[in-house]
Amino acid sequence: QEGRWAEADDRYGNWLASFPNHESRPRAEYCRGRAAVGAGLETNAFTYFTNFLAHFPTNDFGPLAQWWVAGYYAREGDMEAAEKNYQLVYQNTNWPTSEVSYQARMMSGRLAFARQGWSDARDYFIKLAQNPSCTNTLRAQAWLAFADTLISQDSTNKVQDYKDALSAIEQVFDLCPTNEI
Repeated sequence: QEGRWAEADDRYGNWLASFPNHESRPRAEYCRGRAAVGAGLETNAFTYFTNFLAHFPTNDFGPLAQWWVAGYYAREGDMEAAEKNYQLVYQNTNWPTSEVSYQARMMSGRLAFARQGWSDARDYFIKLAQNPSCTNTLRAQAWLAFADTLISQDSTNKVQDYKDALSAIEQVFDLCPTNEI
């Protein structure tokens, strides 16, 4: 909490070495990863989080660790690995569905869009847009991303793509009539 991330990383490491079988080990390992992130030790954080995921695949911190790993791959420019790791956030049946899992699907769609995987992007976005369990704001964002995908994709029927995109955008008004979206 004091922002002394490198010291926190060291202290978590010492604690983990002293208490290898303690019931709080998963939390300490996750927190060590967060401390490494704060200290700018991305490679260490990657190691901590991937080890955490391997050792504690059902832990409540799992989705957050997996999210960070996916983002690491994206920051490193490996968009394929990033997309696959975001998929793991919402595909892992050990973790409950949450806002993080919905956001991970959105990130998968954005990455598919970036690689021009139009079919995949459409699939990611439409599943979010039509999911009543998602917040209206996220659903509206998904409808807009779906419309962008339709407009951007290669197609032999661009007129229909634009009509479908307009229909998608109309959904935004229904979901968020007073929202800045």
